Amino acid sequence: MQIQGFSCTRPQPEHMDQMRACATAAELDGLVAAGAYTTDVSRALYLMARRHDGVVTTGVACCCSAAELDAAAVDADEATARADEIEALGAHTRPITIAYEGNRALDLILGAARSATPLYNLSNGSEQVVVWRMSRPEAIEAVTTTFAQIDGSVADNCLEAVAARLVARRAREARPSMDSRAAVLHPLAMLISEAELSRGTADLLPGEGLLVHRFA
Repeated sequence: MQIQGFSCTRPQPEHMDQMRACATAAELDGLVAAGAYTTDVSRALYLMARRHDGVVTTGVACCCSAAELDAAAVDADEATARADEIEALGAHTRPITIAYEGNRALDLILGAARSATPLYNLSNGSEQVVVWRMSRPEAIEAVTTTFAQIDGSVADNCLEAVAARLVARRAREARPSMDSRAAVLHPLAMLISEAELSRGTADLLPGEGLLVHRFA
C-alpha cells in the first residue's frame, strides 16, 4: 500500500485542554490564530502507542490513497453527511484503521522511533497515549518503502473510508486536472498490525482533534 507523511495541524502540548473537534475551517483557523493549535510545516509520520486495560497497541498515523480504500458498504446517506462534514472543515480528523500483516523490518524501524522524545505523553489512570513525530527524511523513506511492499485492508471506521472516497471523487470532478498527489485525495489513516488489532483497540486517539490533516 502507498502511504505518505502529512503536514499535521495539532494542539500545542501545553494547550491540550483546548483540543476539540471543529465543525468548520474558520473554527480551526481560530484555534491556530489563538496559539492553541499549530501546523507542522514539514510532512511527517506519527507513531502512536496506546495502553488500554494493560494492553499496548501501536500504530502509524499517515495518509493513504483514497483510491486504494476498499471498505465495506455503509449507509449512503450517512456517508454523504460525513463527506459534507469533511468538506466543511476542509480536513480529515478521524483516521481510517488499516490492518496489515506484521513485518520484522518495520518493527525494528518503529522500535527505533520510540526511543526519541515523544511529542505527547498523555496519561489518565489506566489509559496512556504516547505520540512520536517521525520527520527525518530517511525514516519516512524507510517506513513508506516498507509499507509499499505490504498489503493492507480497512479494518475499522468504514464510514470514514467511504466518505473519504466520496470527498476525493467530488474534488476530482470539480478539478479533473488535479495533481494525483493532492492532499484531498489522501485521507488520514492509522496502520495497525493484524496481531495487535486482535488483542488491542483500533481507537488509538484520545479524542478527535489531536491529529488533523487539512486539505483546504
